[in-house]
Amino acid sequence: MLLKSRSGQVPPSTRSIQVKIYMDHLVGDEIDAYADNISVVLHGPSGSDQPPAGGGLVFNAIDGDPDNHLWYCDTARAALGTGGYDQTRCMSFRYQVPAEGIQSAVLHLDVEVLDASTDALLVAVDQPSNCNAWGGNGGMVGCVYVLGSPFPSGPLLDVDLLNIQANSNAGNTPESQQLVLNELIGGVLHVAVQDDTIVHCAQLVLNGGDGRTLCDRNNPSGGAPPSGTDPPPAGSNPPATLALGNYWDACETYSGTICGIWTRDGTSNTWYASWSNGATATLIITQNGNQVTVERSDPNGLLAAYVGTLNADGNYVSGTVTWCCDGFGTRSGTWDAAISYVAP
Repeated sequence: MLLKSRSGQVPPSTRSIQVKIYMDHLVGDEIDAYADNISVVLHGPSGSDQPPAGGGLVFNAIDGDPDNHLWYCDTARAALGTGGYDQTRCMSFRYQVPAEGIQSAVLHLDVEVLDASTDALLVAVDQPSNCNAWGGNGGMVGCVYVLGSPFPSGPLLDVDLLNIQANSNAGNTPESQQLVLNELIGGVLHVAVQDDTIVHCAQLVLNGGDGRTLCDRNNPSGGAPPSGTDPPPAGSNPPATLALGNYWDACETYSGTICGIWTRDGTSNTWYASWSNGATATLIITQNGNQVTVERSDPNGLLAAYVGTLNADGNYVSGTVTWCCDGFGTRSGTWDAAISYVAP
C-alpha cells in the first residue's frame, strides 16, 4: 500500500465533507486497486492554541429547541433552572461559525446535582456512538458521552469540548472527539443533561469568549446574546426595517440535509441564496406576526414554498417546505434557519 494525503482549508459554516476516490486501470480491463484506512481529520488553524484577544463569542442556550430529541427531551424535559428527579435538561446552540474557525469550545454550566450516581452530559452527533447502547440518543442519530457518572458536583462547570477524552468517566476516543468537533463546526450543537441535575444556566464559549462575565444562577444570561445570533459590532443594531435580519444560515431536509446561506438585498424582501450542493436561487421572504413564508425560484426551474414559525426571540425559524417543477415531481420536507444581522 502507498500512503497518500492531502490538506486544505475548510470554509466557514461547512456542515459536511464528502470524500471521493477515483481509480483508473493502467493495464487490462479491470480495476484491481485497493484503498484502506481512509479518514478526514480536522484541525484548528495553525498556531491557534491561544485565540486572538477579543475574537471570541459567547452564546446562551436555547432552552427546549424543537430539533433537540436527545434522551427524554420529548417526554420528560425540565426547563433550565427548574425541575427535580428523572427529568432531562435540553439545551441547543445555533451560531455563525467564526471566520477563524473553532479554536476552542467550552460549555459553561451552573448545575445543582441532586443525584450524581446516574447522570451524564450528552451531545448529539450525526452517527451512532458511545451512548446509543442505552438509548441516550433518543430521537437523534447518535450521541456522545461528554461527562459520565459520577457527575461533577459543580456548581460551576467549564467543560472543554475539544478535549472530552480528559473526562475519564466518559470513555471517549479520538473518534468520538471528532464527532463532537463535527457538530461544533456545523454551527448547531444539541446538548442534554440527564436526569437528576438541575441546570440553572448554560453558555457556549467559543475561541476564549469576549471577556464578559459568564452566567450563573443569579445572572442566567451573563450579558451574552441569545444563541442563534452573533453579537453585532458596536453601532450595528439592525434597522427597524430588518426585523428578519439580513443573514440566514438555513438547512432543509428531504432524503438528506442540505444547508446554505441566505443574504438580504438591502432592506427589501428579496434575498439571494446559495447551498452546499451548488444550487442558487432568488427568494422572496415575508412575515406576518410569527409566521414566515419564503418563495424560492432557481435558474433551473425549481420552485419552492417554505412556511415557518419564528421563535420568541426572533432569531430562529423552522417549518415545512415543498419543492416542485424541476422535472423530479413534487416533494415535501422540513427546514430551519438561524437568523442574524451582519452590519454592512
